[in-house]
Amino acid sequence: MRRLMRKLFHRDDGVAMVWLASTVVLLIGVAGFAVDLGWMYLNASKVQRAADSAAMAGVVHLPGFLVQANADAQAAAEANGYDFGTPLNPGPDEIATVALSDNELHVELRTQIPSFFVKVLGFDHFTITRDATAQYIKPVPLGSPNRCFGQDPTGTYCPADPTDFWAAVSAPYTLKRDGDPYSTHCVNNSNQSNCSSNNVMYAREGSYGGYYFGVEVPSGVSNVAVRVYDAAFMERPNYPNVETADERYSPGSPNNGVTTSFQLHMVDSTPSDPTDNPPIAGCSWSLNPDSSDGPGDFINEWRTLCTLAGAVTPGVYVLHVESTGIGSGTNNYSLAATSGSGPQPRVFGINDMSIFSNKLVAGNPSQLYLVEVEPDHAGSKLELQFFDAGDASGASFMRVRDPHGNIPNCSWEVSPHHLNSMTSSGSGPCAWQTTTAGGSQLFQNQWITAVIDIPDAYTCNGPDCFWYMELELSQPNERTTWRARIIGNPVRLIP
Repeated sequence: MRRLMRKLFHRDDGVAMVWLASTVVLLIGVAGFAVDLGWMYLNASKVQRAADSAAMAGVVHLPGFLVQANADAQAAAEANGYDFGTPLNPGPDEIATVALSDNELHVELRTQIPSFFVKVLGFDHFTITRDATAQYIKPVPLGSPNRCFGQDPTGTYCPADPTDFWAAVSAPYTLKRDGDPYSTHCVNNSNQSNCSSNNVMYAREGSYGGYYFGVEVPSGVSNVAVRVYDAAFMERPNYPNVETADERYSPGSPNNGVTTSFQLHMVDSTPSDPTDNPPIAGCSWSLNPDSSDGPGDFINEWRTLCTLAGAVTPGVYVLHVESTGIGSGTNNYSLAATSGSGPQPRVFGINDMSIFSNKLVAGNPSQLYLVEVEPDHAGSKLELQFFDAGDASGASFMRVRDPHGNIPNCSWEVSPHHLNSMTSSGSGPCAWQTTTAGGSQLFQNQWITAVIDIPDAYTCNGPDCFWYMELELSQPNERTTWRARIIGNPVRLIP
């Protein structure tokens, strides 16, 4: 190479110098273009990351808080180094957000970066635009696909007795093994106001007591009324087969039964956390056992907790139901929500649901709404938990069925009531015998935890996406608590 260069430089015609100069210029130009191209790709990756962050930060505020969704999306992009200025003094960068649905947010981010070597070709800067769409997977609804949670014996708001169960909450000094793991202080009790063995799961170890229900209000709705059927504890003399079957349990006298509170909370911007929603003034009850507030009391009738007048912000409102005071027993009730105009709301359990059924017929399996699993969850894992399930006096069974009527395969573990160990495990069809022919209750005061792999090709349509629990019990009643969740991050990017 050196000999070649010496020969070229010693040529008299100077052609070599011209050739070399041209080559050097070309090489410098190629190198400069490569530098600018690398600079552009580096910044494009940075813009994409910022757009991804913006979409995921904003999507959790849908559908009711679009202004906050836009603000949080912009703040996330600014935290990544972009400057949008103010409406009166715009910055060098631009961001646009569009709600594609009630749980999908699209973000487009545009910026300019200076060039280096290609300025000589007239390119002062590059414009880079990247977009991202984020989806928020809301807590899976439990127990109901429509505007009623539990039975409607009147047929006023939902077909009479479509679900075969009541919502339920136990008094604080009820035995845990009676089927409510979170509302009761006692694993064992000596009377209706004292525990001889405390329940460490009471109020979810201090997180929150009672149960939360979602009242999901779509867009374009006004005058939403929230109602409760048989809201107060009204003891029936012939438990368990009469009406809602409210009943005092032993031990102790006097036994006050269940003091029940209902509080409706405003929709907020953290739909994954029902505990932080602000309460709505005037939308609460605290009902003493056997309380009376006029003709008919609360027994066997719908009462309106409150009405949200005028146009209603869309989203998931939260109804918190909790028991307080002393007593031992269970209060069983139903919920409904209606709108004065526009689409109807729907009501469902959030995270878990505590229920009582006294409509089961021996030898005739009954299918109860369990959990809604939409196609968005294809390829994920569904975790189900059942507490004190299927107690009866003779041969009884429970089976999980998907929307198409199939019993899926699952892996499961059986744990004591405190969930700190495992007594057995298995895999196969997601079905169990819960009571033997001789009356041995196989899951008394225990948890079944089942994990189901949702197929990648899983499909369903709208209200037909509900999975069911099929109960075949030897007696017409069941007091139990069920939980469900999709395992994974609730906020994700989608194509």
